[in-house]
Amino acid sequence: MSFDVKSYGRDYQRLLALSSIASHLPLPIAYKVAGALGRFQGPLRWQADTYRSALSSAIKMPASDLDDLWRRWVDDHGAFCVNVFCHDTWDRTWFDRHVKMDISGLEQILMRGNDCLFLTYHHAFHHTLFNLLGLAGFRINVLAAPEETSLIYDQISPYIHRLHRSSVTNFNGGNYLFFNTPRQAVNLMKKVLKSGSLLISLNDFSTSGKTDTSDACHLLGRTILAPSGSIRLAQRLGVPIVAGIAIREETTYKVIFRQLNESLPHQKVMQSYFDFLAQLLAEQPHFWDGWNWFRDLPFSK
Repeated sequence: MSFDVKSYGRDYQRLLALSSIASHLPLPIAYKVAGALGRFQGPLRWQADTYRSALSSAIKMPASDLDDLWRRWVDDHGAFCVNVFCHDTWDRTWFDRHVKMDISGLEQILMRGNDCLFLTYHHAFHHTLFNLLGLAGFRINVLAAPEETSLIYDQISPYIHRLHRSSVTNFNGGNYLFFNTPRQAVNLMKKVLKSGSLLISLNDFSTSGKTDTSDACHLLGRTILAPSGSIRLAQRLGVPIVAGIAIREETTYKVIFRQLNESLPHQKVMQSYFDFLAQLLAEQPHFWDGWNWFRDLPFSK
């Protein structure tokens, strides 16, 4: 099925509207309802062929496994749509019941201060991850593209605003840091790093116009020229660097993270970030949204 942005936007608008209703149901039922809606009429059906093709090009598996992974991917995005209307209802009691996370391990990484550059990856639950880290007690700031840059902003803008507005209630005084240029991003990062917060950034994509091949990273046989400014700034400031994700198991979330060696050259830190992604994909290949752009990446030489 060829990708149609307008149809994709309408499908996402419909799924979010129905998920807002489903969110009033008990969470296990709400997730199942949203997942079923997503599989039959949801927006990700427009990306099904791209997703399956990219997965099969990187990880050899039977077609039946590809279908199962696609269903899990869609189910996760249905759960995310429900979460849009739930994040601000969660509290520490809910967290203790539904989240598995080594809080003390992350606190130990932060012993030199209360700051950390937390690198995550594009997946259904990266916004949920922000909330979970906030509920764990950390102050959260998130680097983000402006809301209006979404290709489907006209169709889902009320839900984008709802997502961001509800999430920051769990950020313990932090916020989304919207930026238009790399210089603006650096200025925002300087303000929040060394101020007692986890700065979260998603760097798992190639930057358009970037040509410095000495910065090239490799993932499953492909080359990525990913943004590295946040890593270089964290290194200059002596801030620890962590990579992690949130994985859903029914209504339980497991936060998985690893500290990266920030004393290495920045390209090697970036490569370790993608090496961790490769390890995660070996165990949970369905979770990553990057399969949507994986096949456009050049092959590694």
